[in-house]
Amino acid sequence: MPRQINKKIFLYLLIFISLTTLSNKNLINFQLPNINEIDIIGFDQRENNELSENLEFLKSENLFFLNKEKIKKILDSNNIIENYHIFKKFPSTLVLTINKTNYLAITKKDEQLYFIGSNNKFIKTNNENLKLPLIFGNFEIKEFIQIKSFIDKSKFEYDAVKFLYFFPSGRWDIHTNTGIIIKLPKNRIKEKLNLVNSLLKSDKFKSLTLIDVRQKNQIVINE
Repeated sequence: MPRQINKKIFLYLLIFISLTTLSNKNLINFQLPNINEIDIIGFDQRENNELSENLEFLKSENLFFLNKEKIKKILDSNNIIENYHIFKKFPSTLVLTINKTNYLAITKKDEQLYFIGSNNKFIKTNNENLKLPLIFGNFEIKEFIQIKSFIDKSKFEYDAVKFLYFFPSGRWDIHTNTGIIIKLPKNRIKEKLNLVNSLLKSDKFKSLTLIDVRQKNQIVINE
């Protein structure tokens, strides 16, 4: 913060000195340069072109007096962005460093496919080829992020998930890549997933097709 203030003070002094050393004729014509270049780091060419088009209006503005809130509003509305950094490179270049969100799963709503991003947003897509779990049911994105968090904190591997089904009661079923259905309760999910993982790794249960851990102190399995 102090460093930014020092930069601003320096720039104000520079402008003041420039203004006080100009002749009257030059003073009338004096104008700070507008933005003539926007550098975007972190996007591919197509994404870069789309964002550049949305930011084109900035090229009529002065970098020194630019309000970053205008840029933040546009960047925050872009669902593939996880986070970003805005840097003013004087005299006339705006630099945007962008980190894209990670795609965690795919779902379908109203016949439209969406990626679910780690930024808690739905991202429209037509790509069905990515090897990501498919999520079914009428769920809120925070509910998926929560079950994903429980899986990540447990010994059960998220890579083993082929489908996730969300039920109106608020609980989930997992279908694994090997064809096993895991019925989870609404509570104590991490604990139950660790139990499931132990069963899957046991030599005694090599032909499991279903593991139901919804009931307290009870496990139902089918082979």
